[in-house]
Amino acid sequence: MLLVFISLTSSILLAQVDYKPAGNTSLKLNTKKQQSSKEYTNYKQAIPFSSKSITGKDIIFNLESDKMTLLYFWFTTCVRCKQAKNYLNQLQNQYSDRLNIIGINMLDESYEKVKTYIEKNNIMYPIIANGKDLARDYQAFFAPTILLINQKGDVLYDKSGFSEQDLKKCLDNHL
Repeated sequence: MLLVFISLTSSILLAQVDYKPAGNTSLKLNTKKQQSSKEYTNYKQAIPFSSKSITGKDIIFNLESDKMTLLYFWFTTCVRCKQAKNYLNQLQNQYSDRLNIIGINMLDESYEKVKTYIEKNNIMYPIIANGKDLARDYQAFFAPTILLINQKGDVLYDKSGFSEQDLKKCLDNHL
């Protein structure tokens, strides 16, 4: 299986290509529609996971938590991701008592490249490197993709691209 990147304006779409040696190639686009800025009324359930952060800390995401969780799927050369990271650092400072932020690098970028990016940009929330399997599980095919999950594991916000206004509105309604 090959992963192909298709650039759509400043967002990225990941396409899954099943390679068949006989020369037959089928293209499966696992596309995710751009979500409107409205919040869900029929919540989908988040997927629990555990991993290690780039600093070696255990990250365990359960469906029941005392805080809300924001999952942020990104990669180092994504233009919109660079815009989002500063706002997420602000959120980490402002809501650390009520909100967990987990950054998930959605490509197979080298450990050193991701670590250098984190240090250079003073990212204060935990980052999972090489999180392409989590990106697939959460259908995060565009970068950045941001999900806000309540304490019961319900996804309240799921948006590809970055809108500070939309995210702030959702946070104000739920925090």
